[in-house]
Amino acid sequence: MSKQVGPLSSETQSTEVLIEDRYAVDVALPMTQFDTVGAMAVAARDVIDPRRKLYALVQRHGVPRRTSVAAKLVGRTVPGLLTLRGEGIVSLSDRDGFGQRLVSVLDFPAGGPVVDNPARFQAFPDRVIREQIAPQLAAALGVLETLGIAHRSISLSTLYYRDKDRREIVLGECFSAPPAYHQSPAYEPIERALADPAGRGSGDTACDTYALGTTLMSLFLGRDVGLVEDGEQLRQLEARIRLGSYWALGGSNELGGAIGELLRGLMEDNATKRWDPEEVKRWADGLYGRKAVSDPGWTMVRPAIFRDKSYKDRRGLALAFLEFPKEAVIFASSDRFHHWIDKALAEGPTREWLDRAFDIRRIAPDSALSAAEERLAMARFMAVFFAEGPIIYGALRFCPDGIDVYLAMMFAEADSERFDLLRELIGRGRLPILLEILAGRSPALKIGMGRMMMLMSEGNKPGLGHGFERCLYEFNKTLPCQSAKLRATYVDDLRKLVIGLEEAAGRGEVGASVIDPHIAAFALRNSANLEGAFTRLSMLTDQAEAYLLETVRLLGLLQQKHYPQALKKLTAALLPALKRPVEKLKSVSRRTQAMKALQALAEEGNLMRIGSELNLKALKDRDAREFKTAQQQVQVLGKWQKRLDVPIVASDAQVRNLGGRIAAYCSYAMLVAVAVTVFSRFNL
Repeated sequence: MSKQVGPLSSETQSTEVLIEDRYAVDVALPMTQFDTVGAMAVAARDVIDPRRKLYALVQRHGVPRRTSVAAKLVGRTVPGLLTLRGEGIVSLSDRDGFGQRLVSVLDFPAGGPVVDNPARFQAFPDRVIREQIAPQLAAALGVLETLGIAHRSISLSTLYYRDKDRREIVLGECFSAPPAYHQSPAYEPIERALADPAGRGSGDTACDTYALGTTLMSLFLGRDVGLVEDGEQLRQLEARIRLGSYWALGGSNELGGAIGELLRGLMEDNATKRWDPEEVKRWADGLYGRKAVSDPGWTMVRPAIFRDKSYKDRRGLALAFLEFPKEAVIFASSDRFHHWIDKALAEGPTREWLDRAFDIRRIAPDSALSAAEERLAMARFMAVFFAEGPIIYGALRFCPDGIDVYLAMMFAEADSERFDLLRELIGRGRLPILLEILAGRSPALKIGMGRMMMLMSEGNKPGLGHGFERCLYEFNKTLPCQSAKLRATYVDDLRKLVIGLEEAAGRGEVGASVIDPHIAAFALRNSANLEGAFTRLSMLTDQAEAYLLETVRLLGLLQQKHYPQALKKLTAALLPALKRPVEKLKSVSRRTQAMKALQALAEEGNLMRIGSELNLKALKDRDAREFKTAQQQVQVLGKWQKRLDVPIVASDAQVRNLGGRIAAYCSYAMLVAVAVTVFSRFNL
């Protein structure tokens, strides 16, 4: 859990906030040179030690942060890396609006950037690279490796001098943005260069050493070798596959001697042969040699002829297929392809595996594929010929170990197009097909398989607390709740969730519909015990009053377990919706009694009591029964009233009959009276 910001002191300015009672962060002074997709950079200073130069990063609300990396680095001085001094939460306005944001305070590189203009600068001498830059940066990567950290943001633009004397080169921070998000594809190993910036994956130290090699080559040549136009990036990647990254990025320059040996070792495309930080140290000491490893199987046994061009490397063929998908489908459905593929791949797959992988039976010659079928066909081709690379499905391009960040960035950017494609990918068994093809052939899948399995099971699952929102919080466990209702509060646990809802209610941002998909998914991620409550809630979506009461009970449960304080603002926000069914009661006395009880509970701010004591269903059922009984009694009385209201007419047969009976009764009575009188006289 992040630390809260400390109070302002007499030593801070009006635009400053204090973190850890030491670092004053001035949110009114931006430092855009350190901005990332995940953070806004602002000025900072050390109140205790004014000589220390600092700056701060204000984390964007929805962009995933490499929290585990920051946790290992905070307060730790690593040679060759800017020091993360402290962290805290402040309230401020940024590009996402006003709210609480996590702020990190770092050392300011007083010596400035190593390169001011990456496009063209004075090349660094062989001796400087050999004796200073390479050993310093390799030592930093070695320390990071022992900490279990891959930097994943090494390039010319992230190299700085620590102090004004410019004696030590340091790397910039590596936790505020997704891994390799700001890297040019040339700084990424071939297997990750084709992915979208947000989907390049967590990577490892081998990715860092490759980026280090590209950086050192740029310093040696006096130009950023990764600086190409967007339209030329695919051509550059093709050249890297065909020639090797060292030769493709170095151009016609023959980098001989010790520097050439270093760069060839660091930029080796086979990760198992690539140099690690320890080998760079040995190189600096004059001791180095080549690794002897097996061929990775990129070269095909039989070259392929596609669009009148020969391809020996299956990765190059994959790129050609990706660039010309319709021609690729036609080629894959031809007899020539069927005969060629049997013995083409060095891995020696069986005919049965190839049939399943390509699903040749579904691709008939000259058949017109739908857009979804074409996307799946291309995804199959890429999985077969470029298994080490990203999963590609239409506009989706992500490494399997990067699905966590990729999904979070889709939410942060509200990327509806990619969400539709992702739903399509995990539907109808498409993703399992790709995972079967990649199994055992994709190193990144070994790391990301668990998340890919959850994506398949949860992604299209209906109900509150499930779907992509659930995947978001399961994959990014430290990401604060992204509900629009909670934008002003940094919610990273259930206690803060309750507090955030109370504050949102005070701002008038909460009504009867309190629980949204983000709140539900976040709550379930933090407490599996709430599964039953959310299941019941999902089943009542078409029953407004029952849904409302179940919502109150759920909020009451959260209040009781995580924040046992009065929630008067939240209760007041729910009160109008709770009153509506009470106002519909027919019984005035019952309505008055229930309204008074509800008002008293609301003033108490105890949602648990409201949920348990206010039984609207029982009240409504009893009110309905008694109202029905009253209606029946009124109907009976109405009938009698109608009969009494009918006027008596002599010509009415019923009246005449009744009158005749009454006259007869009267005659009988008179006869009896006369007889009794006569009898009594005779006896006397």
